[in-house]
Amino acid sequence: MRRRLLAAAVVAVGFALAGCAPAASPSTITVTWTGPDGEETVTMTPDVVECDDTGARGTAVQVTPQGTFSFRTNVDEGARGSVGVGADGVLVSFESDDIDLTVGGENVSVASSDGEAAVVEGWKPEDGIVESPDDATRYPATVTASMRCE
Repeated sequence: MRRRLLAAAVVAVGFALAGCAPAASPSTITVTWTGPDGEETVTMTPDVVECDDTGARGTAVQVTPQGTFSFRTNVDEGARGSVGVGADGVLVSFESDDIDLTVGGENVSVASSDGEAAVVEGWKPEDGIVESPDDATRYPATVTASMRCE
């Protein structure tokens, strides 16, 4: 009888812990550029995604790599996007005035869209996120994103 109670307690604690654990984010944003060492990619999994009928914005603060993003549709100008990501060894700032953005229900997506990435190689988190034009090298880049709105 005592073993059954212990087994039931272990199962109950397991269910309780599983319910409290943070779920993996269903959102990802990937920036790809071709630098001197070939194609490089950084992927951010935002922990905050806020959406409205014009697009999405958010941050990745409690996960690595950290960063911020914004994808917006402008009525007369098309869609614009920016992504800033600080990963181990690299700081990337992507921008584009021509994003292939789809907004629908609880989801926002960006099909592969061209832009430019300002890349600071050798960056460390303790360097901060301030970038000067002298620190960064610019490369043609693409962005893709799949986000689930909160």
